[in-house]
Amino acid sequence: MDRKSWKEDYDKSFNDMKQVLVASVANHFPDYSLDWVLRVDASNVAVGEVLFQIRVAEDSKKTYEAIGFASKKFSDVAMNWDTMKKKCYACYFGIFTFAYYL
Repeated sequence: MDRKSWKEDYDKSFNDMKQVLVASVANHFPDYSLDWVLRVDASNVAVGEVLFQIRVAEDSKKTYEAIGFASKKFSDVAMNWDTMKKKCYACYFGIFTFAYYL
């Protein structure tokens, strides 16, 4: 396999993967009668949050419906925080971002 055809295959596979990811994540309208679930995470460079609602079907199957997503890159100063401060900031940022739902 020559280098050019490998690059074309790689580019096609990468673009296909992006399309599948975009199509698989759908935002749902909130249902205020359901409970809210906020998942947060922090890395060395950023924080990310997802706000979910869990819908239970008649067959007791749970479906996690994404209501919103948020992320924020740390400043140069915040990148030097210890892990606990980064995790706490992720909680704060998630609650602050989705305060109108929570």
